[in-house]
Amino acid sequence: MTPLSIQLPEELSDFTSALRTFLTEVDSQTTVSVAFSGGLDSTVLLHLLSLHELARPLKKHLYAHYIDHGLQAISLDWKVHCKEVCESFHVPFESSVIEIKKTQRKGIESVARKLRYQALSTRLPHADDILVTGHHQRDQAETVLLNLVRGSGVVGLSAMPYQKRLP
Repeated sequence: MTPLSIQLPEELSDFTSALRTFLTEVDSQTTVSVAFSGGLDSTVLLHLLSLHELARPLKKHLYAHYIDHGLQAISLDWKVHCKEVCESFHVPFESSVIEIKKTQRKGIESVARKLRYQALSTRLPHADDILVTGHHQRDQAETVLLNLVRGSGVVGLSAMPYQKRLP
């Protein structure tokens, strides 16, 4: 199956603008890893980064990485799904398994997120390589609400940043 060049519909023109900005900040030799869960957000992100004409310079250094937390009985099914999607987009695929042993008064989601980012960042070969994640506006709103309930202050109320350095 050969992917076709896609033309974004008008309602996705913001992505084209964001992609142009992103590409000005990324060297063509930079590895770009998509944190790929197989859900709608990361699938759309991977689809656009792998097929959009503007992103063509990234294609040879683009790959997707699935993290199996082992929190769902169907996590291996998701891994297979992600691999098949990557094959259809002609994007290299990696997967890692992380084990959550204990949460120490932190929520399992928080611990899983920390371990997920550790696993994803250790697979980036160079310090300037980039990990991209897909989120929609509801994710941002949920983050703001959860941080508000926790009393996190101004920093927490700013939701997820556009970009940040991974430790």
